[in-house]
Amino acid sequence: MKRRWALLSVLAASLVAADLSAEELTPAEKVDPFEAAFKQLIQQVSESAKEKPASVAWVIDESGSMAGFRKRLAEAIQELDEDSFEKNTSWTVAGFSEHLHLLTPRPLTSVAAVSREVSKVATDPSGKENVFEAVTQTAQQLKKLNAKDERNGIIVVVTDERGDDPQALEVAVSQCQRNGFRVFCLGHAAPFGTEKGFVRIQFEDGFVQEIPVDQGAETAMLAVVSVPSLGGTPIELSRLSSGFGPWALSRLCDATGGEYLIAQDEARTRFAADVMARYRPDYQPIQTIQRDAKRNVARMAVLQAAMASGQNQKFDPPLKFRAERANILRGALTESQRPCAVNEYQCHQMLQLLEAGEKGREAMTDPRWQASYDLAMGQAQAALVRSFGLNVQMAQMKVAAPKIDGPKFNTWELYAVKEQQEPGPRESKLAKQARKFLDRVVKDHKGTPFAHVAEQELERGFGWKWRQIHVDYKTPPEEPKPKPLLLPDTKTGKPRPVRKPVIIPGRLSFP
Repeated sequence: MKRRWALLSVLAASLVAADLSAEELTPAEKVDPFEAAFKQLIQQVSESAKEKPASVAWVIDESGSMAGFRKRLAEAIQELDEDSFEKNTSWTVAGFSEHLHLLTPRPLTSVAAVSREVSKVATDPSGKENVFEAVTQTAQQLKKLNAKDERNGIIVVVTDERGDDPQALEVAVSQCQRNGFRVFCLGHAAPFGTEKGFVRIQFEDGFVQEIPVDQGAETAMLAVVSVPSLGGTPIELSRLSSGFGPWALSRLCDATGGEYLIAQDEARTRFAADVMARYRPDYQPIQTIQRDAKRNVARMAVLQAAMASGQNQKFDPPLKFRAERANILRGALTESQRPCAVNEYQCHQMLQLLEAGEKGREAMTDPRWQASYDLAMGQAQAALVRSFGLNVQMAQMKVAAPKIDGPKFNTWELYAVKEQQEPGPRESKLAKQARKFLDRVVKDHKGTPFAHVAEQELERGFGWKWRQIHVDYKTPPEEPKPKPLLLPDTKTGKPRPVRKPVIIPGRLSFP
């Protein structure tokens, strides 16, 4: 089991899915992230030790998904040249899960001893990663160790998640800043614009499974909208690398003069670090970020729309309709129109919020905020025009359904096409606006996940078309029984009828 964990860790850093196009591959992606990150970390430690005596504390995640990574880390430390460090460098090793577990009551002076202690970090089954409490406790211990002589303090966090105690972030920042301790992190790349990422786990029988875990997002608050795919290939944000670490850990490193080093990036699509440097997230305290957001209506609009879209229940209506009898076809079309109506008003809600902030768009100079706003506008408009078109196609089929070529075919299917089929004035105008915003993202933000998502939206297009297919149904057609479309009430959890939400443009509330 342990050997397979190690093999998985070695392979994970360099694995890229087979569907990644040649254009998306860059020289930076061909470098092993672990080797590059570890080399950079050791260089920082070595330079710090040359200035004056240094105390380095390893704080290592005890979760099961880290077993292979821990083994590789121990091997990398074992291979270090002892002479490359000043003799006045001392080391401590601790594991953390729900609590911190110190493995070295007395500091070590040999990298071989450090390697042995790292390999002793055990797997904790609790599933808890209280990383910021662990850093705070480590800083307190380092302070005691450094009481007799002045030393440079470095804390190295090793983890593959964002941490379960973000409420303890600022305490950890304050503790490290007061004592002059720098924090570095060997971690994973956060997924783009979402909190959920994936970790590959290989079991003893060789079976490999991807487990969703909390790995992001790269920003303090989500600024990317989530829209229904509506017949197109779903845009999986969790499969896109943001190019940065999760926000809270990255803020801890940035605020203490350290650095978040990406040692794992298992996303299918990754982006060059030199390009993404222009899109660096804001690592100021969350209160400062919220204050700055309220000063620009476009920023507020993006955050509002992303928040609303995250709370929306997504509906992908059925697009295949039995056509043996006209009444069966009409009933099925009516049922499919109901979730279309819900999608339509949810997309309209997002668009209202974004349009209320459009006057603040030109005042934004930060490329990340510019890309976020334009992408959100383009996606909301694209989703709305597709929902309009889908509803129109179903309504027209209900009124005048062509006779199906039976018995060869027995089903009508709606499928997505790039170009619209005889769109009305409203649909044409909305599609034109969507293309304008999406094209601007592609043009102005090349080589970024923003442009990648915009390209996928443009490739999907906005049109719909009918075709006849044959489906081998196992049961005879039944008369459809319309049911009211219900959504769970956010307070009681009980179903309630769908109602149009109250929208107050320009107001932003934070949880």
